[in-house]
Amino acid sequence: MEYDFLNKVLSAVRARIRRDSTAEPISALKSRISQIPLPIDFYRALKDESVPIKIIAEFKRSSPSKGNIRQDAEVEHFVRLYERAGAIAVSVLTEEEYFRGSMNDLSRASHCTKLPVLCKDFIIEAYQIFQARAAGASSVLLIARIIPSDEELRYLLQVSRALGMEPLVEIHDEEDLERALRAEARIIGVNSRNLGTLKVEPEKVLPLFSHIPPHCVAVAESGINGPEDLEQYFQLGVRCFLVGTYLMKSPDPEKALLSLVNSEP
Repeated sequence: MEYDFLNKVLSAVRARIRRDSTAEPISALKSRISQIPLPIDFYRALKDESVPIKIIAEFKRSSPSKGNIRQDAEVEHFVRLYERAGAIAVSVLTEEEYFRGSMNDLSRASHCTKLPVLCKDFIIEAYQIFQARAAGASSVLLIARIIPSDEELRYLLQVSRALGMEPLVEIHDEEDLERALRAEARIIGVNSRNLGTLKVEPEKVLPLFSHIPPHCVAVAESGINGPEDLEQYFQLGVRCFLVGTYLMKSPDPEKALLSLVNSEP
């Protein structure tokens, strides 16, 4: 079935939450959070008009659609490279089963950069948000499609904001967008990758950008394999992009990132 992949991921995520929350309950996470610096303002970074092209550069070792990308990659090396090449923020995959990520990767990233760090995972419970903040995250990804109700989406947004983090709410269609707006999301990521088939279909999501209000930050996600792929988004006024595989697979990731940052809108 089309959604077997998503069901498998969510099953693995639930098992991980049970494991981690037994080992370290929320009370312990709150104690850790009270001892670390406040998060860097992710929303403000994405709204910075002095930076024409804003790239959220992603660190990931593997993905279900591409398989192993760079299994031996050191998170500190890539995060410092991303900061040097002009990324506005860093995204770190923390899903273990299919992306080979970890909270340790997130913690290591946050300790070696002054950029905001986005925890990218399949977040379905508040526990994961506390876990991300304790690891140094400045923001978390909330995928509207996997959060069952408007009330739960709004609640997870409120939990994130109470911890000083403005989440990136990811959408895939008009229904997702309506839910994100009802929940009063301020950063909306439009992902052109179908969560069921894993195919990248930008033509199906491009019209969504015209319905995102000006006070929100619109972020284009997935399917960007070079500066030429930015042009279709520039025409819609989009200036924020989350890019991972293109950078991680490049023989010269710094040069690849610079080619995006220096694109002409």
